[in-house]
Amino acid sequence: MKTKPTKETIANLTAWFFIATLICLFLISNHQVSAQSQITLKGTVLDNETNEPLPFATITISQAKISVVSNEAGEFQFHIPTDLDNSTIHISYLGYKTIQLKVSEIKPDVMATFKMIPQEQQLKEVEIKEKKSKTSAEDIVDRAIRNIKKNYPRDKTLYYGYYRDYISPTWTVSYQNLIEAALVIEDRGFQTHDLSRTKIKLEQLRYNSTLSVDSSFNQAYDGKNKLIPTASIKASNELALLKSCDPIRNHKIPSFSFVDILDLNFTNNHKFYYESFMQEDSIEIYCIRFEKYSSFFYTQSQYKVDGQIYISSDTYAILKFNYTMTCNTPTYTGKFLDVKLEYKNYNNTYYLNYLSLMNYFVLMNNTTANRVNKPYFQYRELFINKIVNEPFESIPGEQTIDKKASLLTNKVPVVEGFWDHYNYTGIPKLEEQVVTE
Repeated sequence: MKTKPTKETIANLTAWFFIATLICLFLISNHQVSAQSQITLKGTVLDNETNEPLPFATITISQAKISVVSNEAGEFQFHIPTDLDNSTIHISYLGYKTIQLKVSEIKPDVMATFKMIPQEQQLKEVEIKEKKSKTSAEDIVDRAIRNIKKNYPRDKTLYYGYYRDYISPTWTVSYQNLIEAALVIEDRGFQTHDLSRTKIKLEQLRYNSTLSVDSSFNQAYDGKNKLIPTASIKASNELALLKSCDPIRNHKIPSFSFVDILDLNFTNNHKFYYESFMQEDSIEIYCIRFEKYSSFFYTQSQYKVDGQIYISSDTYAILKFNYTMTCNTPTYTGKFLDVKLEYKNYNNTYYLNYLSLMNYFVLMNNTTANRVNKPYFQYRELFINKIVNEPFESIPGEQTIDKKASLLTNKVPVVEGFWDHYNYTGIPKLEEQVVTE
C-alpha cells in the first residue's frame, strides 16, 4: 500500500533539490570562470617586406615577466591572465621595430597577423664612429664577456619553461620522438655552478602524438651505442646537456668546442669581424661575426665554425649568440653542431629567453651482420615563458629531477587539459610545408 509523503518529507526533498541545484550552478559557474580566467592571443609574426615568418620572435608582457616565443612558422598562442587586461603586449625581434598593443585590443577566436618593420641601419653614423674609435670587434666581445657579472642575474631566479627534444635522420626531412616537458627551473645566480646548483622540477611530460616514436633512440650518450664522434659529453640527460651548452651562463667553465671556457678561450680561439649594425628601438646593436677553422692531420678531419654575437652598445650585454660548426671527416661531411640562444632585458637585467642545440650523432647497430651505423640529428630547445625574481619558496629536493637520468624515467601525474592553457612553442614545421597567412 502506497503512502502519501508528509509535508515534512516534501519540504526536505525540496530543500535538498534546492541545495543540489545551487551546487550544480556553482560548479558550472566555477568552470566558466576558470575557462574565462585567461585571454588568448593567437597570431603569426612576419617580415613586413618579404612576408617570411620570423621564428623565435618574443611576445611578452614585460611588467609581468610572462612571454611566449613563436615557432618555426612564426606562429604563437599566448594565454594571458585576465587581471592583465590593461597591460601592454610587446612583440619583438632583434633588428625590427617592436609592435605594441593592449591586451584589451585582442579579438577572440581570430588568428592575427603581425608584420614587423626592419629597423633602418644608421650607416653614416656608424662609419663616423668607427673612424674615431680604435675599438675593434674583438675588443667589444672582450668587454661584453667582462660585463657578464654586471648584466646577468646574481640573485635566485625562478624560470618557468617549455622544453622539447626530437630526432631527425640526416638523409631526409622528417621528425620523430618529440618529447615535451613543462619545467620549473630554480637558478641560484650566475656566480654559482649551473649543473650542480640549479634545481629543476618537472610539471608535465609527454610524447607528442603527432610524430612517430622509436624507443631505440631513448638512451644516453654513452660513447659506445649512441655517440657524438670526437665529442666529450659531461652531462647525462638531454636537458642537462642542453643547459651545459649555454656559454653565457657557464662562462667560467667548459661548454663546447671551440668556445671552451668563454672567459678564457673564446676570443683566442676565433677571428672577429663587424658584420652589421642594427637598432633595437633606440639602442644600437653590434652584430659581430666570428669564425674558426681547424684541421687535424692525424684524424683527417676538418672543422669550420661560423657564428654571430649580438651585443648592446649601451650595456655591452650579449643579447644573442649563434654558433654553427660543420665538419669534413672520413665518415661524415655536413653540419655537426648548432647552438642558438637569446637573453631578454627585464629592468636592466638580462634573463634567458630561449636556448637551442642541434648535434649530429651516430646510433650504433650491433644487432645485424653488416653492423650499419646510422647518423641522425638531435634537437633540444628550451623556451622561457615566465620569470619570477621576487622572494619565492625553494623547490623541495624530493621534487627535483635526477640530472643523471633520462627525463623519461620521471613519473609525473597527468593533468588533463594542462597543455590547452600553457604557453609553449608549437611543434616544428617540416621544411616542405608551405606557410600561408
